[in-house]
Amino acid sequence: MTAAHGGADSGLADIRPVVTRVDTPRSSEDLAADLIEIWSGLETALRRMLGGSSLSGQALVREVRQREMITLTQAHALLQFLAARERCDNVSYKPTPADVAAAKDAFAQLDTATGVPGRDAATAGAASAMAGAPAAATGYSSAQRAAAATPEPAIVPPAPGLRPLMRDRAAGLPTWGWIAIAVVALAFAGVAAYYAMQNRGDDMDKAVRMMADGRREAARGEFTRIARENPELATPHVFLARIAREEGDLATARREIETAIRLDPAWSVAQREMGMLLLSQGNYDLARRFFVRAVQLNPADSAAKGFLGCSLIRLGNRDLGLRFIGQAGSGSWSACAR
Repeated sequence: MTAAHGGADSGLADIRPVVTRVDTPRSSEDLAADLIEIWSGLETALRRMLGGSSLSGQALVREVRQREMITLTQAHALLQFLAARERCDNVSYKPTPADVAAAKDAFAQLDTATGVPGRDAATAGAASAMAGAPAAATGYSSAQRAAAATPEPAIVPPAPGLRPLMRDRAAGLPTWGWIAIAVVALAFAGVAAYYAMQNRGDDMDKAVRMMADGRREAARGEFTRIARENPELATPHVFLARIAREEGDLATARREIETAIRLDPAWSVAQREMGMLLLSQGNYDLARRFFVRAVQLNPADSAAKGFLGCSLIRLGNRDLGLRFIGQAGSGSWSACAR
């Protein structure tokens, strides 16, 4: 397995629990939100297969297919699910069992592609049953079969008189010596981790100040660099999404915020930012679902409460909306009350 396929496979692991729960009975809004999250995870896996990319949707699937990283069958399954995922942008649309099946099939097909590069998804389930068949039947080359069948190399003890010097010295080291080495190593690791975290925090503060000062392009570049150097961080993606949303680039905003939610689904700010994006697109009901999640994750999030009130007012529930706006206090959401 290549490093790119390994990264994609680990990315799929993040959304596997979401794929597992789509069969459970729940509201259409929750199901739509899950389908959106699954597609986001699939796009992340596809980008990792490419070693990084700014493409999305059909263009991303086409690029991965053109590089022969997925089969035609796998590409077709992904595009089938993409169509279902795009239907979820319509606030009145209720996902169907066919949409759920398309999501599960797309996940299974890409899971096959990342697990064993070059193996067609149609043969994935039969591969283990055909393990004893000839190479022509299984689809594996003779070289692959030979590599799989090669036994572990035997451990040969050194010839008498040729004693490994470093191992003898290590064996003669007293217990307190090993403890001292371990303590020193841990100390160095701790110091290195501290300075790495400190520098990362300083960089984030600098980028936020750039954004607050109106230096959007510089802030975008800094957030992009932080995200590239710290692929596990959700924070820079939230800020990149906010910049894109405020500039009207909704496709980029959606891609960034979906990445943030995948990286940290329990972070209320990421859920709130997705709600903000959907609210700006007029998708009030789905926006309401994300604001509710944000408030559940952080009951002290005034902005989430305020904009939850806005979405409720837009949906015609003015009394409940005003109640949430009142709890949130004054803010940019206050205009909704008027």
